[in-house]
Amino acid sequence: MLKRNSRVELLRKRSAAHKVSVSEFARENQIIRISLNISNQLLSQTTINTLAFLEYLNKTFFAACQKNALDNACFIYKDKLPRVMFADEGQVFETQQQLIFMYHPKRVFGHKSMIDEHNISQNVQLLFLAQGQQLRYNAARFHQKVQRLLEDFALQVGIATSDFEFHDEQHLTFDIFSRNKGERQNIIHGFRPLTERYLQQSFIVPRNAIKTTFAVATIPIKRALIGLCDIDQHAQDPFNPLYTYLNDLFNGIAKQYNLNQHVLIADAKIPVLSQDNENYVLSKGELVFLGVNNQTPSGGYACQWDPSRFNDEMTIVFVANEANYSKRGYGRFVNHICEALRTFASQLSIDKKNESIMLRFHQHMTYRLGNRADAQV
Repeated sequence: MLKRNSRVELLRKRSAAHKVSVSEFARENQIIRISLNISNQLLSQTTINTLAFLEYLNKTFFAACQKNALDNACFIYKDKLPRVMFADEGQVFETQQQLIFMYHPKRVFGHKSMIDEHNISQNVQLLFLAQGQQLRYNAARFHQKVQRLLEDFALQVGIATSDFEFHDEQHLTFDIFSRNKGERQNIIHGFRPLTERYLQQSFIVPRNAIKTTFAVATIPIKRALIGLCDIDQHAQDPFNPLYTYLNDLFNGIAKQYNLNQHVLIADAKIPVLSQDNENYVLSKGELVFLGVNNQTPSGGYACQWDPSRFNDEMTIVFVANEANYSKRGYGRFVNHICEALRTFASQLSIDKKNESIMLRFHQHMTYRLGNRADAQV
């Protein structure tokens, strides 16, 4: 009997290792972004000028939104990166390179349009923000709802659905120190791949879809840490020793938890991640572009910082590869990230009751609309 109980306990522990306990206050988000290139070929099909054509697309798009009961949507014709952030009040902020949308999933954001007729990229972006309760559970339904809208929109304006590039971006945000702050009510997540989650709701993901799974952690840096390093305030790169120390410290911890592909950023820039044949880090203005190849099991570490100034927080981007996935999902991968970050926080003397390390677990999927037969079974 004792032997049997021990075996049951071992199986229970193994199962728990693939599940992540997060606070009930964790924030769910789903954003669908559609890219449509307004090429010369498309413009040649109309006798009106570019601005008039854009206004026609804009009007037709929002009519399709009303028909399909999608209340949170944006029509964008600007050569800027749309970013979505959580906020109690819906607003839009614009920087040189970004359009920042502040919204709350439980509130109506409305229909908004931003048009710059001098946009050199010639890309129209259609942004849809999920609304309501249980966004992850209802993600497949929202995805299909947007698909139906695009079919209506394409029919109205006379373009092929294959001209649309479909980006489904979901993330779950939580504080890894929520229990230290007294939050005892938790939700268990297995972090299954999008294909499995959608298939459970009878939606088959297109075979040509590119899927990317990663997590982004934001970590506070105290000025007291400067005392741990040999800082020369008169040097051109005075804080290089500090960031080198933090980078080396975390890389050592990451190896203990089998985290073999991540990028540490300490220059206040926003990471933009995309699939590529090789790994790279490219800084450009407000943004830092990260190319990742998640087919490489060996992974690799990279870093990006500004040694000339002190930044009070840093970002670490963890990229999941084939080795991080099990038949139960990405739960073990997320647990390893959380444990590594907790160990790192202890080394930096971060106050877990009064400070936070926010972790955002991302699941992205990109494909071109078109032949429904091209589906992954």
